[in-house]
Amino acid sequence: MKPKSFLSFLYLFSWSLLLSGLLVSNICLGANHIKTSKVKAPAGSSITVKNLMIAYNVQSNAKEKFLVFAKKADEDGYKKAAQLFRAAADSAQVLARNSAKALTDMGITPAATLRNHKIRSTRENLERSVKSEGYKAKKMYPKFKTQAETDNIKNAIILFGSAAKVASNRKKLFENALKNLDSMKNQSKGFFVCQICGNLVEVIDFTDCPVCGYPASEYKIIS
Repeated sequence: MKPKSFLSFLYLFSWSLLLSGLLVSNICLGANHIKTSKVKAPAGSSITVKNLMIAYNVQSNAKEKFLVFAKKADEDGYKKAAQLFRAAADSAQVLARNSAKALTDMGITPAATLRNHKIRSTRENLERSVKSEGYKAKKMYPKFKTQAETDNIKNAIILFGSAAKVASNRKKLFENALKNLDSMKNQSKGFFVCQICGNLVEVIDFTDCPVCGYPASEYKIIS
């Protein structure tokens, strides 16, 4: 084994043993309970690695949940709300992909346990989305970011910081949709999702993404 490769191996091995034996706890996401105990990082992984696995699981489920909500909104006649949910699903997919990349860069295979999502009214689905995005923005991702800073994993620090902002912006859009539900029956031109960080906006009135700083050309319209 080459000296450089051996040192890298030794560092990663020592780092992984530092917090061995810690269990992934269940997380309550608003009204939705995500059983992360079924999604495990390799034994001996740091807390941040486990948090990345949780984030991947959460966003993978969020994507599926928002697609179910979009279908229901279409059935209820709320065309614009359906567009918003589809855009949120795309946003969640970007966040899941970013978490997956962070894990694979560490040599860890991401895994998610997808759940069935109950079909409720569009109003209830918006209310649930406001709660879940608020939880991610105010509690989950800030906590994960603080732990990543403790573990000194720079890409995770950036990822969790961006994800908190994305969740906050999604929450605002869901709140606005809930307050103006009647207007959600009118189909719009669509919403825009940054394919770098997952930020979701209704209008692009900026040159660079306010979350990740990449050009606005990285945004994709979802209708």
